[in-house]
Amino acid sequence: MSSWKAGLCDCTKALPVCCISCIATSAITQGLTANKMYDECGGWFFCIACILGPIGCAMNRREFRNEYNIEGSFANDCLMYCCCMGVCLSTQEFREVHFRTLSKHKQTEKPEEKEI
Repeated sequence: MSSWKAGLCDCTKALPVCCISCIATSAITQGLTANKMYDECGGWFFCIACILGPIGCAMNRREFRNEYNIEGSFANDCLMYCCCMGVCLSTQEFREVHFRTLSKHKQTEKPEEKEI
């Protein structure tokens, strides 16, 4: 098993991806706010997305870890996505693919040394 090349808290090293992740996550908050303001059932969709979203993301992360033979567990991934670390996790996954793709194409260069 290998470990992550991209750090979990290195979000700012891929700032555009980090910002996109923040904006997408805010849609859930907007749905909850709309539900409180208008007392409509539309907010329930976002509440369900809050529960199912981390599970779906953890399933994708499990496939990602299997692809690159990275240690970890589905339960841990689920907990991390539930604890508001989705932005960090998504950015880490993006950077990891970048590093691994770069290392396949450029065997002479260390992928960790190159910023995105």
